[in-house]
Amino acid sequence: MSSTDPGGALPWLVPPPYDASAASLTAHAHAIGEAMAGRGRLWLGPFAPPSRLPAGFEDTALVVPTSGSTGTAKAVALSREALLASQDATAQLFADDGTAPSTRGHGFWLPLLPPTHIAGVQVIARAHRTAKVLGLEAAALPAPLPDLRGHFDAATFATLAAPALAQAEQLGLPAITSLVPTQLARIVTGTSGADVRSRALLKRFAAVLVGGAATSPDVLARARAQKIAVRTTYGSSETAGGCVYDRKPLPGVQLRVVNPDLTGAGRLEISSPTLALGYLTADGGTDSAPFEEGPARSFGERPARTFLTSDLAQLDAAGALTVLGRADDVINTGGRKVLPQDVERAIERSLMLRGMVRGSVVV
Repeated sequence: MSSTDPGGALPWLVPPPYDASAASLTAHAHAIGEAMAGRGRLWLGPFAPPSRLPAGFEDTALVVPTSGSTGTAKAVALSREALLASQDATAQLFADDGTAPSTRGHGFWLPLLPPTHIAGVQVIARAHRTAKVLGLEAAALPAPLPDLRGHFDAATFATLAAPALAQAEQLGLPAITSLVPTQLARIVTGTSGADVRSRALLKRFAAVLVGGAATSPDVLARARAQKIAVRTTYGSSETAGGCVYDRKPLPGVQLRVVNPDLTGAGRLEISSPTLALGYLTADGGTDSAPFEEGPARSFGERPARTFLTSDLAQLDAAGALTVLGRADDVINTGGRKVLPQDVERAIERSLMLRGMVRGSVVV
């Protein structure tokens, strides 16, 4: 489905509502491919697309929803340039670190996340980028695309992963996928025969990206002990997806902690070519409050843009990122500032509570 944007030459591409079926995933994959090819603008926002793009947003190629910290839905506008910068930075990292050197860092992607938010969109977009860079006839995705309806468990993963790995091998491409922590935990912690088989299949992926939330140290340790090539990612819709892999920024990404306290903790600021243009609002306006134009680093260079996140973070001497939690989650009690995540980690690591607590949340 598409509609015309009078403010630009490209039509809005508005796929039917996503229902996790193979047909629905196929429709979204096609729309993502059209947007990446520059033949349309993909709208996945929480309200109807504007009849005309506001000034400064003319380069919009993708609009995705985000709730932010307020719970009020916003529409993040991303340019094709930002999306490509993210895809190519990931490929550069994978080429340089040995994940996929023979394919210049590009691979065959198994989509297991909804293509309605940035992480799922980028999995499919990277597969289209693989085809473009390597001259393939079609996006480097399973054919047919998987049906993602129903409960995700080890058996489901094995059913989807086996044919994808076979197709990747036939094309001579490394297989890559992206999971949320819950999906990874279900695969690495189970003890059934299906769990064992799913782990054997997951080990054959050149990279397994995991993000969207903090992954417990225990799950990461298990995955790495099982020789699964898990890569932790940090990012958001505003950064076109993951911009920090394994606590280190992708090529071209710079991190800074703003107004750090005595422990080095402060708000995280990101400078990156992957940053969004800003937010579109339901009334036809815009919001670019967290984004700022910084000074050019050299003569003739475009000014660097920055995004001030709502996350508290620390950077060590080597530039590795530790996200402590959200700035607006800090609890003031007894004259002290307490991060709920610190309490949750203490519960997870407690020998006294081990085996007694399945999960915890601190409010």
